[in-house]
Amino acid sequence: MLLAVPFAAFFLALIAGHQALSRGRGDVLAGLAALLVALGGWAFWREATTPGLDVLLYTLLIWGAVLPGLVALGLGALAGRFDPGARQAA
Repeated sequence: MLLAVPFAAFFLALIAGHQALSRGRGDVLAGLAALLVALGGWAFWREATTPGLDVLLYTLLIWGAVLPGLVALGLGALAGRFDPGARQAA
């Protein structure tokens, strides 16, 4: 069950990045990336200020959702940018 969260974050961000750039919506892609970076920054700040073992929750959030989401968003955007079938309909 623990592996379902990173897989879901990766898969959803991959599809979102591909759909955003294949439809020419770079602003949506930038907004999603900014949201993930803000979430990662918040979790990193909370990780630095939280004592004890509660730090593991924020570490898992960063490594299990934010980083796979950012990587997949970039890969999906790259795939959406060079998708040959996306611009033929326009």
